[in-house]
Amino acid sequence: MRLAYRSAAPISWITVIIVLAMVLSAGFYTRMTLRSVERILPTILLDQLQALSRVSEELNGVIIQSALIQKDPTPETVADLVRQVDEVYKSLVALRNTYVFDNLVQASTFHDAVAAALCPVQGMEHPQ
Repeated sequence: MRLAYRSAAPISWITVIIVLAMVLSAGFYTRMTLRSVERILPTILLDQLQALSRVSEELNGVIIQSALIQKDPTPETVADLVRQVDEVYKSLVALRNTYVFDNLVQASTFHDAVAAALCPVQGMEHPQ
């Protein structure tokens, strides 16, 4: 029986060493991943904020153009408004597609609110 106990001791040490190596490897991998995210995340978030402000500026242009159309509805101004709305919608879809997964809910909410406002203008007919 003593012989069986001595042969089990190296197996238990090997198991402990393997588990320790796995834990250390997981910790090292987690540390590397977190450092990578720390370096990249601020740049990604700044790019997304810049894209969001660009879409907001484009929306502001659409609002100004629609106010001008109310005073002087010519076919050229309506066509320009429709072109601007299409550009804003494309920017909005691109914004939603580039957001990181954590911000996807916020981007989708923004997209839903703005896209719903843009839909009636996209279907606008040119005045005759």
